[in-house]
Amino acid sequence: MYIDVIESREKLIEVRRDWDSVYEADPEAQFFISWTWISKWFERRKQWFVLAAKPTADASEYVGFFPLKLDIRTRKGGSFHNNISMGGADFADYTGFICTPEFQDRVIDAFAEHIKTLNWSKLRLKHFFLSDERTRLFLRHFPEEEFGTTKTERMLDDGGGADLGKSPCVRLPADWETYLNDNLGSSTRQKARRFLRKVENSEEFRITVADAETVERDLEILLQFWSAKWGALKGKSLDAILGNNRKMLLHCFESGSLFLPVLWNEDRPLAVLASFIDAKSKSLRFFIGGRDDTFKGSPPPGFVLHAYSIRYAIGSGFTTYDFLRGDEPYKYAFGAEDRFVKDIIIRTADGKNLGGKLDPRCVPTVFDRTFKRHKSGRIAEAKIGYRQVLDVEPGHRKALYGLAQLLAADGDHRAATKTFRTFVALEPEAYKAWFKLGDSLVAQRKFADAVEAYREVVKRQPEFIIYRKLGDALVRLARVEEAVAAFELALEQQSPTDGGWASTVAKLAKLPEADRVRHASSIAHLGDKFKANGDHGLAVDCYRQAIAAQPGLITAQLGLALALQGQKEITGLSELSSPRRHAG
Repeated sequence: MYIDVIESREKLIEVRRDWDSVYEADPEAQFFISWTWISKWFERRKQWFVLAAKPTADASEYVGFFPLKLDIRTRKGGSFHNNISMGGADFADYTGFICTPEFQDRVIDAFAEHIKTLNWSKLRLKHFFLSDERTRLFLRHFPEEEFGTTKTERMLDDGGGADLGKSPCVRLPADWETYLNDNLGSSTRQKARRFLRKVENSEEFRITVADAETVERDLEILLQFWSAKWGALKGKSLDAILGNNRKMLLHCFESGSLFLPVLWNEDRPLAVLASFIDAKSKSLRFFIGGRDDTFKGSPPPGFVLHAYSIRYAIGSGFTTYDFLRGDEPYKYAFGAEDRFVKDIIIRTADGKNLGGKLDPRCVPTVFDRTFKRHKSGRIAEAKIGYRQVLDVEPGHRKALYGLAQLLAADGDHRAATKTFRTFVALEPEAYKAWFKLGDSLVAQRKFADAVEAYREVVKRQPEFIIYRKLGDALVRLARVEEAVAAFELALEQQSPTDGGWASTVAKLAKLPEADRVRHASSIAHLGDKFKANGDHGLAVDCYRQAIAAQPGLITAQLGLALALQGQKEITGLSELSSPRRHAG
């Protein structure tokens, strides 16, 4: 069996015919894995993917589909890891996969083995609604000696306390009267007959079913009722929940898959139910309801609409009325029996991603989160994130640059140098990286390499700070003439009063005596540049260094005199030696 991975909506659309074909052929297929549901759910979601199985790589048709979603989680300490969850599980009552019966075992084996090749630490089969046989076939690929498996027996609702692991369902007979007599107790049977008759024979009450003209109005009524009851509990997530419901329910209506009855008291809406029409499995699946809690009279709105919906389902030839998840007591009054939804968590033995790396699909998101860490000063966590990105994509340019900056800032210049070199090999025109590489090389006293890095900057972006840094590195190599030439270029763009130049002049004084003697004229020439730029103090320092190296250097003596005059230090002239004394 061959597995393709579908990750784009365009590719998903291409396989629609096969999806519909497999869905119709699969006896375990249910609405929440239909094309109608999955295609809409994935429309605005990120990092979803579908495993698509076909008998051979060159086969023309797929025989199985498994919708999944990649999640990114953060551990204490800042490292990222991946979970895989069921596609649509955060909104769908049931999840699972579909396959044609004749390929069932092979498809399940292929799905499980492919998932084991992915990078994840936890696989959550939430709301898993497949037969025990299919579940067994899948789970056998995750043995206890390699994985930890947890099966949740009860899933309590955080609102009403219902057990969401139970899914009450009514098996429908062929006609309404049989249902009333065989499925309901005498009291409920009498209520169903009486209340439906009251509504249908009343001028005060009526039931409408949403059509193209009323569906948007009816959906808003439903969501307002639901929000009034549950909104406070949902808090900040309320708007997202309402938006998701609005879009999905409208999409299902447009696809012919939504049954939306409204009970009215004259022009006052009392209750709305939204149920999915699952024609393939001949089921009507109640999804969400809402009612006006201020109405205390008769008939009871919710009861009436459920009875009405069940009668509609029977009349449409359906065999199931599915209340979906939650064991609220009222459901059993309609003759519902429990089915069970699985919640299975499979974990890796060491709690880390399989393969020791992040899933490549999550790299863009992890980088974005890491960059935000970097900008907000969460340095240790940012380093972890950058390294995890680079473990997956060693050539990720932005991660390389970010990590190199952090390493340099922490004083780990050896590692920073290696990382900057990797980056500039990929982005040779990135002059700022060459500049930072030069700084890290200087910090390691690798001045010759730093000179080469700074010259790469000069080629691309000649800035004064680069020339001065270049000159400083050249001084450390006793290449004074080159250094002075760089300093001159720097002084063309920067006033010597901008700071930093005193340390540069001090470095000249630390040169070996032989180098200072050999380059005295160049040092004096630098003094001329400082004097011309108005910094007589730096000029004096350079002239004095030149004279100390070569006492008879006339240009330095004259320059010193003029610089001292510029400082108005007339008394300082006495320190000058007579040219005659040095000549003789």
